[in-house]
Amino acid sequence: MKCRDVEKRLKAFLDSELKAEDEIRIRQHIYLCPTCTREMEQFSKTWDLVAELPVVETETAPLFIKILRKIEAREMRGPFRRFLEGLIVVPTPALAGLALIMGLFLGGEAGFLLYSTAFAPHMEIAASRRGAYYEELFADISPQSLEEGYFRLSTEIERSRKP
Repeated sequence: MKCRDVEKRLKAFLDSELKAEDEIRIRQHIYLCPTCTREMEQFSKTWDLVAELPVVETETAPLFIKILRKIEAREMRGPFRRFLEGLIVVPTPALAGLALIMGLFLGGEAGFLLYSTAFAPHMEIAASRRGAYYEELFADISPQSLEEGYFRLSTEIERSRKP
């Protein structure tokens, strides 16, 4: 048996919780290994000192009783009420996220509806005029002459900007 195995089982050895064969093997190792002998003596002394400490009364007992009573009271409620309580508590962040997504969706739809009824007719008229203007501007340019069309367009824009 190795020292590492003895260290892992030392507490169980001192508490006599091991099988007889394991206890014999650990006892033989401790007898032959001075390091594990010191480790066992230190552990045993520490355990004895802890056992001598006075028992301190704490406030955890009443708290534990209160917690148990709340658990019992919750279990006594009907399954439907427990289900509803779970719905309210658990998915609150999920519901908030869903409300945000729905708000964005409905806001987008309302914006599109407002745009299509108020602004789109005016934009279509402007677009149709713009299309005729561009057709007139590029009428005499061959499709292969992209540079010439770009040049005409940029000079036309420059002229329209000058007072």
